[in-house]
Amino acid sequence: MDIIEYLLGKGGFALLGLVVIVVLLYNKIKARREFRVSPKKKNK
Repeated sequence: MDIIEYLLGKGGFALLGLVVIVVLLYNKIKARREFRVSPKKKNK
């Protein structure tokens, strides 16, 4: 739990950045899967 306290002590910016990166990667993978399953959606 020392790592969490260390990150929060720095304002939690490192933790927020990590969460944002994970969300962006998840959205990219999700978009690729949807594009492969339904290639008719090329209007995006």
